[in-house]
Amino acid sequence: PYYRRMGQQNTEIDIESLQKSGRRRGGCLDVFLVLSIIFLFVAVAAVAVGGLMVVKELRSKLETARPSINVEALNNFIFDPEQSSLKPKRVGTYFIYIDFNLTCTHICPAGLLTVSVGDKLTCEVQLPAVANSTPVSKKCWTVSQISDSVRLVTQMTVPNNGLGAWKLELSGSGFGMCHFRSYGVVYCKLKV
Repeated sequence: PYYRRMGQQNTEIDIESLQKSGRRRGGCLDVFLVLSIIFLFVAVAAVAVGGLMVVKELRSKLETARPSINVEALNNFIFDPEQSSLKPKRVGTYFIYIDFNLTCTHICPAGLLTVSVGDKLTCEVQLPAVANSTPVSKKCWTVSQISDSVRLVTQMTVPNNGLGAWKLELSGSGFGMCHFRSYGVVYCKLKV
């Protein structure tokens, strides 16, 4: 028991009263620590969700940037890997086209870019000397009779000094062959 005698000083310390105030301080620290952990968990989850959204968006952009090939259309052509040539399985009249979409990514030299599809189509793109992101677009097409013996080989000729920083953009660029059926109806067999 704790008694106080007259004339004596109290040298004992009430330990329980000190512990109660210490528990209050520890309780505040515990609450702060728990709230900090919850906040960090929510922040990490938000960053992870944001990262997933960015990855999905980039993936969809990459998928749309790839050239699309109509697989059914490839069944209507024979590709010879030794000669790198393409031959339609059906003879007849074809609409053949090439679309170019080029962009200068830095300092680009002037020059002439030429693409030929056998002796059926030749497309020349005049590239200006520019130092910015100036786009250059060109569409070339022809209607030509293709016989059994025709094998189409595509050839590109670049300027002597090269293309420099000219970039072929996949969006807006393409190659296609459309077969004319009876009564002028066009059936596109190949689109790349």
